[in-house]
Amino acid sequence: MILFLLKRIAGGLLALFVIATLSFFMIRFAPGSPFTSERRLPPEILRNLQRAYHLDRPLVVQYALRIQGYLKGDFGLSIKYDGKRVDELLFPSFGTSLQLGLLGLVFSLLVGVPLGIVAAARQNEFSDHAASSVALAGICVPNFLLGPLLVMVFALYFKWLPVAGWPENWSGEELLKLLLPTVTLSAVHVAYVSRLTRAGMLDVIHRDYIRTARAKGVDEFSIFLKHALKNGITPVLS
Repeated sequence: MILFLLKRIAGGLLALFVIATLSFFMIRFAPGSPFTSERRLPPEILRNLQRAYHLDRPLVVQYALRIQGYLKGDFGLSIKYDGKRVDELLFPSFGTSLQLGLLGLVFSLLVGVPLGIVAAARQNEFSDHAASSVALAGICVPNFLLGPLLVMVFALYFKWLPVAGWPENWSGEELLKLLLPTVTLSAVHVAYVSRLTRAGMLDVIHRDYIRTARAKGVDEFSIFLKHALKNGITPVLS
């Protein structure tokens, strides 16, 4: 298990390195520059900007400095926001993004896995078609559309939930602020998790050991949760 995790981490780091390298050279070889605009900058100001962003150095040196900065957690100066560093813009909100991402992951598992189990248990019945419809809707509706729709319906029309905000404490009313962003972020993952769970469960419930359990008189609830789920959930865990 530890070796598997180490391989995954190494593969992720390698992918990040390749992405950083490709992004660097694609941007450098693209026509124009970050300071290209309708109004031409005076040569002195342009030289100072190029010096500040190391654009006056050879390409290989620029690349080495950029990779060195990534390794140190220094993402350089922001081109859009004067006087701001990229890490100063990213890191203050990183904790909030991490919390929201974890909530979305947990919600997608808590909803997607039961949906997939129900769909597999009632194959080709109404429950199966309903779960598949929910999954298809989650895949088809993008987050940037689903979010405003949820706000419009549940916050503005019914006034059940807050329009926006982040909890300041752990009270029930404050935690309601997390519901809409969590549902919006996890909708597409609920769809994928439910479809993976359904496919995994359908593959398992036709195995010989499931038939043997049924022949011994084991009830369907125990067959699905104690026997089939262990192997059927493998695609989701992977």
